Amino acid sequence: QWDGGDCSLTVDDPWKKCEALQCWRFFNNSRCDEACNTPECLYDNFDCKNQEKTCNPVYEKYCTDHFQDGRCDQGCNTEECGWDGLDCAGEVPEHLADGVLVLVVLLPPEELLRTGTAFLQKLSAILHTSVRFR
Repeated sequence: QWDGGDCSLTVDDPWKKCEALQCWRFFNNSRCDEACNTPECLYDNFDCKNQEKTCNPVYEKYCTDHFQDGRCDQGCNTEECGWDGLDCAGEVPEHLADGVLVLVVLLPPEELLRTGTAFLQKLSAILHTSVRFR
């Protein structure tokens, strides 16, 4: 604890739940280490992101326009398209996860409101989870 938590963010071992061996050594090496590309291994610092699929260009505009609209669109119900904003999930509990994610978005509020659906869809795909405004 020589850093007083400044560097470790007071997290004892962020790779504690990582089952792959020594992912901490490969973290942020700008190479995809597939065994470390899991939530428990901090997604290999997103080094594998460039190899991932993107939302099918045929569906992308449609999926953006129909993201979190309350209707399930199977063509959009993929990780790459943000799981259709959980529209296909059936019953979604009110409390999805512990914690709060705070983002500072440098856009005028009216532009964020206008492009909010696309923003949430892209952010959901990047973070490998569903994200909503509160």
